[in-house]
Amino acid sequence: MLVLLAYSKFKQVRALECSQLVAALAIGDLISCLGSITLGVSKLEIALFDDYDYTRLYCVATACVVQVGLEISQLMTASIAVDRFMALTSAVSDVSNDIFLLFNALIGPAIAGIY
Repeated sequence: MLVLLAYSKFKQVRALECSQLVAALAIGDLISCLGSITLGVSKLEIALFDDYDYTRLYCVATACVVQVGLEISQLMTASIAVDRFMALTSAVSDVSNDIFLLFNALIGPAIAGIY
C-alpha cells in the first residue's frame, strides 16, 4: 500500500525506470492480501463460533481473489526479473569477461521463475 501511495504522490518515483512494474506488483500484493484476510477471518469465525454459514459461491469467489492476486504478483516479479535481465545483458555485452555480472544476469530471473 505504501508503494502505491508513493507512486501516486511523487512524480520522481513515477519517472524511475520500471516503476510501473513495481506498482503493478504492489497492486497484485494488495489484491492477494485482501483475499487472504477475507479467507482468514472466515476460518477464524468457523474456529471460534463453530458456525459454518458460507455458500459455495462465497468460497469460490474468495479463493479466486487470492489466486488472481498471487498470479499478478508472480507475473510482475517475473516481468521485473526479465526487465533487469535485459538491462544487465546490455551491460554484459560491453564487459563480457566479467563473470559476476553474467552470474547475476542469469541467476536473478531463474530465482524469480522458481518463486
